[in-house]
Amino acid sequence: MIGAILVAGFVAAMSSVCATLSNFAIAQQLSDIGSDFEPDLPQPLFVRITCYRFVAKVFHRQALFFWILSGSLAVVELLLRTNLL
Repeated sequence: MIGAILVAGFVAAMSSVCATLSNFAIAQQLSDIGSDFEPDLPQPLFVRITCYRFVAKVFHRQALFFWILSGSLAVVELLLRTNLL
């Protein structure tokens, strides 16, 4: 059970890092443009930013799932060790 908690926590941490890196990539692409997202951007840049946003959302949701899984497993392990479950 401890191994499952550690693996879920590791995957959650790596997913969080990937989401953060994707957000940094978006910020770097938009540094010259400004804070407002304009759909009138050149097509290759618009597609690249849209892909970065999609990847960031996927990794963010994956990280949330694995953080919840890791926390749930930790609570179950704690309950099993205290003989409450």
